[in-house]
Amino acid sequence: MRRARDLLLLLPLAACYLFIGRQNPDLSAHLPIFFGFVLAFVLLPALGLGGMLVRQPLSLVERLALGGPAALAALFALGYLGAMLRQPLVIWAQPALGLAACLASRWRQSRAAAISGPGGAAHPLPATSWGDLLLILGVLAAGLALCLPKIQSASLPIPGLPTNYYTDDIITSAFVFAVMRAMEHGLPFIIPMVEGTSLSYHLLYHYCYAASAFVTAIHPMDLVIFFWPPLLWLFLASGLVVGCRRLAGFTLLETFLASVLLFFVSGVNFYSSPSVQLFGYQHTFFLGLPALILFCTALYGYLSGRNPKLFAVHAALCYLVCASTKAPLLLLLPASLLPVLVLRLVKRQARAAELVLAGLTLALVAVLKLTIYPDTGIVATNAPKLSKLLLGTFGNLGEMAVVLGPFVVLAILAIEANPVLRLKIKRSGQYLLFSATFVIISAFLLKLFNFVGGDFYFYWQARVLVLLACAPVVAHTFTWRMPKFALAFALVLVLGVGVTLQRMFLPAQTNLSGVPREAQAKYLDAAEREGLRWASKNLEHRRSFFTNKTMYLGSYSGGYIPMPLFDYIGFSGLQGYAFPMRWLPEATRRTADARIKELDSFHAATTAAAKAEIMAQTPVDYYLHCIRLAPKDFVAPDCLRKVYANESLIIYENSCSPNR
Repeated sequence: MRRARDLLLLLPLAACYLFIGRQNPDLSAHLPIFFGFVLAFVLLPALGLGGMLVRQPLSLVERLALGGPAALAALFALGYLGAMLRQPLVIWAQPALGLAACLASRWRQSRAAAISGPGGAAHPLPATSWGDLLLILGVLAAGLALCLPKIQSASLPIPGLPTNYYTDDIITSAFVFAVMRAMEHGLPFIIPMVEGTSLSYHLLYHYCYAASAFVTAIHPMDLVIFFWPPLLWLFLASGLVVGCRRLAGFTLLETFLASVLLFFVSGVNFYSSPSVQLFGYQHTFFLGLPALILFCTALYGYLSGRNPKLFAVHAALCYLVCASTKAPLLLLLPASLLPVLVLRLVKRQARAAELVLAGLTLALVAVLKLTIYPDTGIVATNAPKLSKLLLGTFGNLGEMAVVLGPFVVLAILAIEANPVLRLKIKRSGQYLLFSATFVIISAFLLKLFNFVGGDFYFYWQARVLVLLACAPVVAHTFTWRMPKFALAFALVLVLGVGVTLQRMFLPAQTNLSGVPREAQAKYLDAAEREGLRWASKNLEHRRSFFTNKTMYLGSYSGGYIPMPLFDYIGFSGLQGYAFPMRWLPEATRRTADARIKELDSFHAATTAAAKAEIMAQTPVDYYLHCIRLAPKDFVAPDCLRKVYANESLIIYENSCSPNR
């Protein structure tokens, strides 16, 4: 019964999924199917691999948290292997892997119990302490509760009531469709915006979602918005607490403060803040965040001496998940760890486990570069002047100072003022070296290379590294041996909470266009979505399309900004013929620009014959016609064959070319 308390974590999850089902009755039938997938493809492998990779007496929740990244890495690897072999069925090996890992973990546990004597088998699976469990429950319940407004706003619309979707949710669904095409028809991975062009982008995230879509036959958009977020919050909440307790060796107070710091601290002039990344939607790096936390807590515990064991294979798999989710970490994490390894070699402190981790990391860098990231070479150097490069680097560091500066300054002052705290923090000096190196290198490299949007993710990742180091300092001051600093830290925490809540409930309108002048261009009404879902079920996903609805006003942080259209791509599953983004490679943008000129001539043509002539020369398969945004005198040529129509959307097949 003591171990059954771990099942309490199912309560907030059940409440969240019940809310989703009540808000979206059409999705209720899919919930048991998704639960079956999660149990067989995610939880079972996580429990088995967690017990295998971290050789400690672990509770059910601890195994789940520690094995979660490994389970996702395995699911991604099988999905990628299926794409290489054009055999998506290989992902069905995931439950077998999970079962084998559980049996192997159980066998090793029984063997260890037999060696230790008759009393060794009394509690083969220990219970999670009440303190840890309540802390996980608190983080999980708070995160899910703050996600509910987003879930409600994106729920199935009442007939006649239009709704809009956050752009990154839509584009994630489009990328999941693209991965499913790769799994079925083979590599390379073709981006969904510009037909025929390839680019590696957040692949682990998209492959895991694609595997779930393949097994469950649930629409990727529903998986992105409704089904996966509660599960990801379970991994984040448990990974944060278990990583701090088991790997970093934190006390319960230190773990609580780490949770508060990572949960609430937002950034100024930093749009990827928790109010958007965690509660507004689950961004692509959200799936890799628990792995990064486990990686950092393992390093903190080992380098500070709080945890004498470093589980190299587990840490390497966490690195795999991080780097496969966000490409800059492929370089930034190894480069930041290099000074620490050199220092430990010079001091003759290096042990076998860390050398194994270094070797595995380099091997993963080579494998990932040769497989999923062969096109990262297209990220060209900006080659700015040295003065501009240094100013950009200091600008990045300045942004970090705004986000984390108060905590860092207070920590330094508290350490200098207290000999006991100074001695405690001195033991974690090598982890601090790793954190400082990461911040400096990434601030520099993200200005040297053309990482569009990369600065923002640097803040997100660096915040994890730095705030973990701040948590023990804050905990020490909160014992009231340093009342002045305790009050200062408490004030900063309260301000951090206030800033986050203000951003969530009273979002700023900075750089946003405010209330849209043409709201109809923003909306995706129920009939449009019905037609797009018909396309996803009935049309070949490798076919391309264009539409007269090329731009819309996307909702972001309480305002609206013009964005390229992705809702049709994300819902239909078809490939976009020409929907460029500024972060795409220059060659891809040139291809898209040339195609856009072709399509502009189609929209500008005034006769059906002229439109037919243009379509005869344009290798696009479908035209999706949004009725409410079309000119009243629009006439489709006869060779655009109508295959679907409702009151909001008409889907035409392009048969204008004689070769079609």
